[in-house]
Amino acid sequence: MPIKVLASGVTVHISPTNEGETHVPNATLAEDIEQVKRVRGVLQSALLFIQGEAARLRAGIEAALAAGATAEELAVLSTEVDAMEAEANNIANAIATPGPTQPA
Repeated sequence: MPIKVLASGVTVHISPTNEGETHVPNATLAEDIEQVKRVRGVLQSALLFIQGEAARLRAGIEAALAAGATAEELAVLSTEVDAMEAEANNIANAIATPGPTQPA
């Protein structure tokens, strides 16, 4: 039985089907798993970036308020930070929830 080693190091056994075609279910599954891991890593990186930026901006808002700025003056920025935090929550939920999800 022929063997195929994927770039990820996963070894799969390739067997012919009844029609003489090559059947590689394990290779396809392994490649799909690797793709999901890469996507999850990208999502986690995006989540950390968004959370970091939101925290930095939120700290700036708090500093501006402490220095005498009004909430009304900072309302637009606060709204944007709220949106960033909501998006971070959406990404966190997408990472934590298996299976396809529909956009909100």
